Amino acid sequence: MIASELTRLLELPEPIYIHLAAAQAGAIPFTCRGFGIRVDEASHRVRVMILRSQRSRLEPLLAEQGRLAVLLTSGITNQSLQLKGIAVGSEPVTPDDQEMLERQGRMTARCFPHLAALHRVRASECVTVRMNVERIYLQTPGPQAGTLLMGRS
Repeated sequence: MIASELTRLLELPEPIYIHLAAAQAGAIPFTCRGFGIRVDEASHRVRVMILRSQRSRLEPLLAEQGRLAVLLTSGITNQSLQLKGIAVGSEPVTPDDQEMLERQGRMTARCFPHLAALHRVRASECVTVRMNVERIYLQTPGPQAGTLLMGRS
């Protein structure tokens, strides 16, 4: 099962900041900003919305089902989780993904009105990267940082 902490973080009424990181053996690591994330509990899969312009940099990794890490951080409390797993492709944004993007935009505008324009994107500017989640770690600074919440150590 996907860790309940992930579901709880995504249900908070505050913006979630997302960073996706990828690396291939012998290559320079790649990072980009995510703009939305949705969880499919049944498949242990997440869908991370990134800018369409960033997808080409992930092509080799997606083709060979490479390793991904996704860092999720609350914009208010700084609570953060790191997800690690395998890239399983990308696809266009769905209506449910678009709803998540719009929700994140509304929460950013409510919590940080002067920054909202920097964080809002249209669904047409994004694609979804799918990842099978193998491990979830608590990343929030403090004595529990690095605690494995889901998966094997």
